[in-house]
Amino acid sequence: MDQINLLTFIAIMAEFVPILGITLTLLIERVKHLAEHHHHIDDVKIIIDQLKDGNTSSAATSQGDKEFRFQNTKGLFTYICKDFHLTKEQVMEWFTKHERIGYRIKKAIACDEIAPETGEKHVHIWIQIDERFDTKTACKFFTIDGVTPNIKLGGNPQKAISYCMKGMDYVCYNMDPNYEIKTRKMHQQLLEYQLITKQLNM
Repeated sequence: MDQINLLTFIAIMAEFVPILGITLTLLIERVKHLAEHHHHIDDVKIIIDQLKDGNTSSAATSQGDKEFRFQNTKGLFTYICKDFHLTKEQVMEWFTKHERIGYRIKKAIACDEIAPETGEKHVHIWIQIDERFDTKTACKFFTIDGVTPNIKLGGNPQKAISYCMKGMDYVCYNMDPNYEIKTRKMHQQLLEYQLITKQLNM
């Protein structure tokens, strides 16, 4: 398997699941080996770092005035509401009924959380869109009632869904979160088995 195909393969695998344990070790060692004998070393290092973090998409936040581009099919949004005026129901309604993005939402889960350190209310929402959504002004676009979210692009759906379920105070759109987690775990096991088999045959 050449370097380009391996990098593509890693990106596809990591898009679905975080690669852990022996699978992650095999991938990292293989990429390091290729990096020693091929070009694009910087690209390889970036992928290695992202795999170690369990995420293939960069995290972006709304701190300051810096805008960024949302160009993805998934995202985890966190709205920090110091005055408690936003609810998970309001945030869910905004996303699912918005004229530009609402009809594209495939599934979503939102929850309320009180940060134990600060006492501030957070509303988290994870969404999956049926096709890639693109906006160059994500901070402005996703602002709800004056609250600009912190946004994490892409990431692992299983982790995001589990995170939103942890306090048992959540609402869902077009999904059964328990089924999603169970199905993704089975998918992860299959992918890891296939990946290890491919590595052993290289």
